[in-house]
Amino acid sequence: MKRKDKLLTDSSKEDLMSMVLGLVIVGVVIGLLFNFIQRRKGNVSVPGVSNQISVADNVTLVPTETKVKNEEGGRYYKVENGDNLWDIAVKIYGNGHKWVEIAKRNNLADANLLSVGQELGLLSVDAAPGPSGEYIVKKGDSLWRISVDLYSDGMKWSDIWNQNRNLISDPNFIEVGTKLALP
Repeated sequence: MKRKDKLLTDSSKEDLMSMVLGLVIVGVVIGLLFNFIQRRKGNVSVPGVSNQISVADNVTLVPTETKVKNEEGGRYYKVENGDNLWDIAVKIYGNGHKWVEIAKRNNLADANLLSVGQELGLLSVDAAPGPSGEYIVKKGDSLWRISVDLYSDGMKWSDIWNQNRNLISDPNFIEVGTKLALP
């Protein structure tokens, strides 16, 4: 009988050791997966938006002053060291989303490839400002949606609200059919 008890005890020890080793392996695998996921975070590539500037081989990186010049036929911006289309659109128009239109205007094959000193044709002055006049609220509208649709910038909702505080007491609730004055 003692021999049977001893066999059970040895078997239990082996089971316990197998379980501990299995847990260690599972822990290591989870740690590796967590590390992999953490390193991948934040690496989303958006065309035209970059923290780095790609420079053609024949260009020397020399800081230049910001220049927007008007010439017959349009306005131009001279690219500086560190510029990208998003930043240029924010500098000129106060709206980074205009980078797409700048890229189209200049027929850029790669929106991330800019050269220091390169002159980019800008949108006409008429293209920069948003709409003016009135907007009639439709079913499903919110100040955010209206500002995105009209200004391509959801943050302009507060400008619309400030312009219409006499009509809108709560910016989260706007009535269908309300005529909003646009800033």
